[in-house]
Amino acid sequence: FQTMNAWSNGNGLRVFLDGFIFEGANSASEYVGTLEIYGGRGLRNCIIRNNTYGKNPGGYFDSCELINCVFYGNTSTGTTSAIVHVANGTKLYNTTIVNNVGNGGAGGGLRMDAGTEAYNVLLWGNKDNRPKGSFHQLYTAENVKLYNCAIQTGDKVNVEPTKSNVVDLSPSNDASDGPQFTNPSSGSEDFSLRSGSFCIDKGLDSAIDPLNLTYDIVGNKRKSGAAVDIGAYEFPQ
Repeated sequence: FQTMNAWSNGNGLRVFLDGFIFEGANSASEYVGTLEIYGGRGLRNCIIRNNTYGKNPGGYFDSCELINCVFYGNTSTGTTSAIVHVANGTKLYNTTIVNNVGNGGAGGGLRMDAGTEAYNVLLWGNKDNRPKGSFHQLYTAENVKLYNCAIQTGDKVNVEPTKSNVVDLSPSNDASDGPQFTNPSSGSEDFSLRSGSFCIDKGLDSAIDPLNLTYDIVGNKRKSGAAVDIGAYEFPQ
């Protein structure tokens, strides 16, 4: 069974679920995803964690916005898609997708279909679990745009996206060019940034200015330094 299904609101308004935790789904179903959300709706300041599902255990988002969200510890058991699947103009802002495991054809992290965009997004520690899997962090279709994102190196490229100021992250959390999360270990996760994180002040301010994004996922002031940080957490300065 799905955790949530939300169809287009049809009235042109932007409607968000804000501050929710979605966790504990456990199903072999390969029907769309644990969350199936369509036009005009989105998630803000939400955590999607520890779901096991046949397809897209982090959810399927069509013509949506994902803002200040964290996806971690999710596992896909089927043979199709990824952990988080975005389509038809969906935009991601300051979202962190880490430590997920995928067995489907689009890998262990984020699948971006044509026309989708990501701003200040952090992808790290995800695993394409297939024997010859090579889409650990990201699987892209044509006409995908990435702005000021931080992505762990080592992936095969399906279709080269349009990139601006995308930085490569080391597979080592503690490396100088690693994300330097406070604690990425399973069971005691804390994906806030340490003071030496490569992601601090690397985001694109103009992407979030129209969103009136005043705070991060835990209530820290957004843009506390020279520029907004990459990911869902802002390091207080």
